[in-house]
Amino acid sequence: MVGFLRRSSKWFWLSCGLLLLIFISYGLRSSGTYSDDSIQHFLIARWSLKHPELLLDVWGRPGFTVLYALISQFGLTAVHMQSAILAALICGLAAYLAAEFAVEWYWLAAIFTGIQPEFARLSFAALTELPCAAYLAAALLAQRRQRWNLMALFAGLIPLARYETLPLLIFFAFSLVKERRYWQLGLMALPMLIWNCFWALRLNDWTNLLFPLDRVLFEKGGSVAFYGTGPWWHYITRLPVAFGSVPFALAVYGFLRMRWNSLHSWTVGYIAILALSYWKIPATQIAGYDRHLAILAPLIGTFSAYGLHALRQPITINWQRWAMRGALGLVIVGMLGMAWIRWRTRGIVLYDALLSIGLVALLMLPTLKTLWYQRLVGASVIVGLLGLFIRVQPFIMQDSDQQVLNSTVWFKQSEHRQQLVLAAIPWFAYGTGIDPYDPTKYQSITPSAVAQAPVGSIVVWDSRFAWTLQWQTPRSLLENPAQFRLLKQYYGVNSNGNPFELAIYQKLLN
Repeated sequence: MVGFLRRSSKWFWLSCGLLLLIFISYGLRSSGTYSDDSIQHFLIARWSLKHPELLLDVWGRPGFTVLYALISQFGLTAVHMQSAILAALICGLAAYLAAEFAVEWYWLAAIFTGIQPEFARLSFAALTELPCAAYLAAALLAQRRQRWNLMALFAGLIPLARYETLPLLIFFAFSLVKERRYWQLGLMALPMLIWNCFWALRLNDWTNLLFPLDRVLFEKGGSVAFYGTGPWWHYITRLPVAFGSVPFALAVYGFLRMRWNSLHSWTVGYIAILALSYWKIPATQIAGYDRHLAILAPLIGTFSAYGLHALRQPITINWQRWAMRGALGLVIVGMLGMAWIRWRTRGIVLYDALLSIGLVALLMLPTLKTLWYQRLVGASVIVGLLGLFIRVQPFIMQDSDQQVLNSTVWFKQSEHRQQLVLAAIPWFAYGTGIDPYDPTKYQSITPSAVAQAPVGSIVVWDSRFAWTLQWQTPRSLLENPAQFRLLKQYYGVNSNGNPFELAIYQKLLN
């Protein structure tokens, strides 16, 4: 194996290096973020060294916060650079995972991982799916190499980044039981046990020992109305969107050609969890986001590289050949549908999806000559990169977020800058540099907090968050001129085109 890796090492390093440069370029050219969640995760990591309990914050996820706590002290751009490096590392892990399946051009797995649209977006963001993908790829690689201690350690970290993955640890547990590695079962359970015990003791609530199952068993998952639910097939229809046309098509072929193993179990199991949670278990707060699928990016990259590798080994059994063609036919129908919907709804032509249909047609051929095989590999990489550059663009600062930052410029120069602030939108804490976890400086805006706040406090109401979720503060509560004085008002547009409003009040009376 070492000699095999050495022969292809230059392409491996070239692929990972190129992807790293692409990820860094996206980060440096971005003025905005993936979503407000990125800012909130940054703030939790940024202040976790001053407030250590934030390292185990449930919303922040310790699998993310601990990993980003140090780099976040240097700012959001530094965090995005670490994400770029982590994403390139994940691409490398995918390549080594493909090598474990004897894929000759194993470095292709790195490329087919990096060019997946949702994964690429995470490479210059601050979100939990990227660390989760890293832990998963490392655990699967350790499992293939029978490094049981490492496998148990990385597997135990997976739910600390995305807790909905917890049931799927059973696939790693089966491997440990089969190899009679019983004490490693405890090692794998240890990170989650420490996390749950901390909050059970801190909140004096034993049900936290069952987290995340307590959200379903005891109906503790709030914010259901905000996140909503959807049909069970939602995530299935989003697969080619999240993974990209070329990686998705090749991954379907590789998935069907590769002998069933843990990669298959995790892929099917995780998609099933997302589908079921979004459909019937709203307490899990799976909101239908495409980015959740990016956790599977290194697996999809491995399947893609294996799919090209398997073309050299033609299917000899007739029924299997026709079954494969039927599956690939469904892929073609799916990509045509995706391209048509995008054209009708947004007027965008998905050239990579249309070109990928030709690649899928070649996959249906019984055999490919060596020359055509090499051309197919080259075309797959080129079309995949084309799809990446078409679908993934640097994050642009949204008008509404810019309005919040404008308000923070005024606030830092005003006579009110030393007053207690009550707010919901994370951009205000980010722009002002206020410690949002110091209750003497910053508190969440809720009706009770507003009522108890001292005279002179600054109340920042926004039309995106303040009225919903855990805040539940209508603006009408602040429109009594005898009790609150309107200091500044800002108007903008949200990313969905809806109007945005931010109003800054000062409390005059209790």
